[in-house]
Parts: sequence; C-alpha cells; structure tokens
Amino acid sequence: MSSFYEGADPEVDSGGAQYYAWLAEQWAIKADGPIDGADYSAEYNASLAAASAAAADASAGQAAGAAQAAQAAADTLNTLILDDLVDVDVPAPTDGQVLAWNATSGLWEAADAVVAGGVNVNALIAQVTDLRDKLIAAGIIT
Repeated sequence: MSSFYEGADPEVDSGGAQYYAWLAEQWAIKADGPIDGADYSAEYNASLAAASAAAADASAGQAAGAAQAAQAAADTLNTLILDDLVDVDVPAPTDGQVLAWNATSGLWEAADAVVAGGVNVNALIAQVTDLRDKLIAAGIIT
C-alpha cells in the first residue's frame, strides 16, 4: 500500500507523512547542530554526554593520582626523624636534652638544657622536687 505522500519532497510537503518522517529522523540522528534553531537531536545530546563522561573519568583519574601522591608524601613525612634533617646531628638524644646550635660544626646538636648561671635543668628539677617533698613532710604545704 502506498502513501499519498510517497516520493514527495519533505521540504515542500510540510504537513504530510513524508515531512514528519524526515523530521523524526533529523531529531534522532543530526549531530552537528540544532534541529529547529534551538533544540538538538538525541544523537547530538548523546555525543555531549559521552564527552562529558570522558572528561569526568579523566578528572577522577587525576584526583586518584593526586590522592596517591598525597598519601606517599604523608607516608614519607611519617617516617622522618629529627636526625634526618641535613643541619641536625642528634643520633641518640636523652631525656631533658634540647637542640643547641654548634657554630663550629654548623649543626643543631643535642645538649643538656641549662638555665642562667649554667645550671642543668634536670638537676634544678630534682632540687625543686626535693624541696617540695621536704615542705610536704614538714606540713607547710599539702
């Protein structure tokens, strides 16, 4: 069975079946611009969606790479010790020691802490603790 509009030019036959068939085809497959000056075909929108998905995938890959680099940097920082610094020489510090600059070696080195008058801080703490214990024993403080 043939249609009345079969073989008609879709541009001329703007109200017939041929025109609507042609227009439907354009809405489905046109990928290079709008169909009616404003709206785009399914093919065009699908190609935009695919490009957007590819860009999102690339961005996710970059984010994953950055996260791995940040984790590697954090792991490196977690393994550093003070003696790893190029201008520090403290291979075996002991309790109460501080970093002191040694102008001769040009390095920060572990040294016993001192207060004015050259008093060792650990010795001073021991004296204060002894005095406190004596004051408690005498009932002067609690």
